[in-house]
Amino acid sequence: MFKIIKSMKIKKGTRLFFLCGKLAYEDYVLKHDQSIQISNQLSSSIETLSSNVQRVLDENYALKQRIKQLDKEMVDHLIIEHKENQIILCDELDRDTQLYYYNKLVSFSDNYVLLVSKQKDNYRFMTNSKDIFLQLKEKHQVRGGGKNDFFQGTLDTINEQLFD
Repeated sequence: MFKIIKSMKIKKGTRLFFLCGKLAYEDYVLKHDQSIQISNQLSSSIETLSSNVQRVLDENYALKQRIKQLDKEMVDHLIIEHKENQIILCDELDRDTQLYYYNKLVSFSDNYVLLVSKQKDNYRFMTNSKDIFLQLKEKHQVRGGGKNDFFQGTLDTINEQLFD
């Protein structure tokens, strides 16, 4: 048994990657078993597997877009409550949603804004004040930077001093 598993164009030629003998057979068995498992998970035949995987990917993309839209709507409602606050600590937001929230807060604020979002392993912050950024660097382990009126980064931990 001989199986070409990949090809690459290299300058004027083509590089082939292949398996033969027992390795080719084991590769075939592995991929066949995976195809069966995926088709069972999708309640699909192997012949329609590719189109059903594409359908699931499309649905996933649509759901992610819907979540982003709902996050923005949530932020619009939070803005009504928090537009007077200058320091806000919120639950985990993806970067795009946090940036949307930050921009909305800045548009309502005549002063500084510090928006901190809890992430899995750390805290992501955005501020429009160099002084706040420098204070964070003094009191916390900060990774990040910025210039003019936008500073962002991550904090390993936060404590009560953040809100002084």
